[in-house]
Amino acid sequence: DAIARIEATEEQAEKNLEQAARAAERAHDMQAATAARQKVHEMETGAGPGITPATASAGAPVAGSVLTAWGKSTESGPATGVTYAPPSRATVRAPCTGRVDFAGAFRTYGQMMIIDCGKHYRFVLAGLGEIAVAAGQQVSHGAAVGQMPQWGGGDSRPTLFVQLRHGGATVNPAPYL
Repeated sequence: DAIARIEATEEQAEKNLEQAARAAERAHDMQAATAARQKVHEMETGAGPGITPATASAGAPVAGSVLTAWGKSTESGPATGVTYAPPSRATVRAPCTGRVDFAGAFRTYGQMMIIDCGKHYRFVLAGLGEIAVAAGQQVSHGAAVGQMPQWGGGDSRPTLFVQLRHGGATVNPAPYL
């Protein structure tokens, strides 16, 4: 839902810039037209370089074991991401280089962040205890972006849900982690 809103806002902004470029061309203001088209190009390529399958040195955004793998059968259908069971207060790291589109509480997901990796790829990280970055901030792959909640045992173990989206579709994040 949050990603759909972000995508719709970006799409509308791209349309508005394209209209501004055409209007500037009609007014023979080529400098304004070029600037508007450059902004459209920047929006289309995204905030980061995009993503490629991970190298052997890459890894999960948090230490811990995988509780639910991509596509595993759950009570609500196949899993659309990977769920990790990290240690208490584990550091969460950026799974890509890009811009933070959203950082904060979201519905029942707890603290959540969305990172625009570029080329319409976005990672969603949900279940954090603390977020160390703000919306609009640039992050580098592997940089600390938050921390998991304190956990002292018991049944309500904190988990980190990691989802990769390309536009509106979910993508198996495993090859990119």
